[in-house]
Amino acid sequence: MDWAASDREPPPRAEPAAPTLLGECWRLVGPSKNPIMCGIYADGGPGVELRVDYTDNDDDIVRTQRVHDPVAARELAEQWRQLALAKGFSEIPATPLAADTDLQA
Repeated sequence: MDWAASDREPPPRAEPAAPTLLGECWRLVGPSKNPIMCGIYADGGPGVELRVDYTDNDDDIVRTQRVHDPVAARELAEQWRQLALAKGFSEIPATPLAADTDLQA
């Protein structure tokens, strides 16, 4: 090992690309009146990411889980929606994306 070279700073890492929203599953609003949105995202990893975040701040993630495909993501999203509705959340109409047609089972 070249100990003289070990004092050098490592090169900066490239920032990963922002995830791409493939489809919106649902929007809900709770007692706080802050809307949340559940969406399916591609982030370059295996499968897709199912994510719930506040609609006014995509970085404020409430819940996330990686699943193997969009069909499994839609099924899990429905389970999460039912849990939130049981806790007093109410529906807000979702905004369909053009990519949503690719995610239909």
